[in-house]
Amino acid sequence: MSIEENVAEYEEINEDAVPIKPLVWAITDIAILVQFPFLRFVTLSGNYISDLSPLSAAEYLMYLKSDHNQILQAGSLKTLNYLQYFDLSHNKVASTDYINHGRLKHLILNYNEISTLKGVNGPPLNQFKLRSLETLEIRGNQIESTEGLGFLHDLKTLYFGENLLKSVEDISGLRGLVRLHLRDNHIATLDGFLQGPTKLEYLNLRGNKINRWSEVKKLKSLVTLKVLVLSDNPIADRDLYRPVVLGMMPFLTRLDKDKTTEEEIAEAVDFYVKLV
Repeated sequence: MSIEENVAEYEEINEDAVPIKPLVWAITDIAILVQFPFLRFVTLSGNYISDLSPLSAAEYLMYLKSDHNQILQAGSLKTLNYLQYFDLSHNKVASTDYINHGRLKHLILNYNEISTLKGVNGPPLNQFKLRSLETLEIRGNQIESTEGLGFLHDLKTLYFGENLLKSVEDISGLRGLVRLHLRDNHIATLDGFLQGPTKLEYLNLRGNKINRWSEVKKLKSLVTLKVLVLSDNPIADRDLYRPVVLGMMPFLTRLDKDKTTEEEIAEAVDFYVKLV
């Protein structure tokens, strides 16, 4: 059903009727939107739309929420120079090709069918095309590698949970990253943290496969880190888990759910020095 047909159906509803449920929208075609070049805020959530290209005419568009549709290509829109927020979660997007919106700050691609960030028919996401991007959400896809992220130099927050990661490759290129969520993957090795990111303050690795102290030790280089979450990893069940981790990383202010104290840190450092 097109937008025109949906509106016509709505207008036929008896004005005296008391609706029990909200009108269910089932829009598949947004071709009419090409006639509205001055749109700024558009919400199309929960329909059956597969093609967003008519919105390419809305050159001043700033906010686009198109979650829970049938969209196949995230990059079907031409470059929209004013777009700042773009939600494509719960669609059928298979790649990140050709997402090139220079003022975009928040990109949401959760729960799609993406398997790689390296680009399929185009270059990976990069700061040259996405020079304002601060937050990227890619939870719930089928991504097996962090390769392709290194070009987002100014990204501040990354949600990468519920994917198929077994390791973390070098992400030192994410030099602006402050918050990183990697929970519920299959991560067992942490080599990618040996050289940064140098501004990282929050790291969530909950629900992974980390079971060696030698892997946790690779996080020592993250001297700006304040919060570390390792719960629901095999390593968290080890004896003396908390004092060992805090002895390795005395700069932490919170480990898992519990905040640290100066006294606890001092005791952990003393314990760890004797241990090694």
